[in-house]
Amino acid sequence: MTLKMVDNSSKTLYAVVEDVRLDIYGLKVPIDFVILKVKEEESKERDWKLLLGRSFIVTAGMEVNVVSWRVSLKYGGRDGIQEKESLSMEEVIFDGQMLKEVARDCEHEEENKRLQLKEKLFKA
Repeated sequence: MTLKMVDNSSKTLYAVVEDVRLDIYGLKVPIDFVILKVKEEESKERDWKLLLGRSFIVTAGMEVNVVSWRVSLKYGGRDGIQEKESLSMEEVIFDGQMLKEVARDCEHEEENKRLQLKEKLFKA
């Protein structure tokens, strides 16, 4: 299987490792990892990041407080409910973007919707 990356490059899927217990600030959450096959010289050139997507956010019970810019995790797995609160958004990456940037984008979208609504009201 070949995956298309954001920069339009392609990567070959090497394997999927399921139910790895990932320790995030003391909170152990099961997660699946997709392992990509990359050329050795390419792996030395890049600073690789671990991207945690929407499925992780749901599994970890992540709550984002945009007002205080804090993130809380609450996972109820085999070990009972575990909680970790007050991570700064800079510590968490969401689908390749900082959560702060995602929240900022949402705020801009809301502002644009309000402006469009005002324009429609004044035209009528």
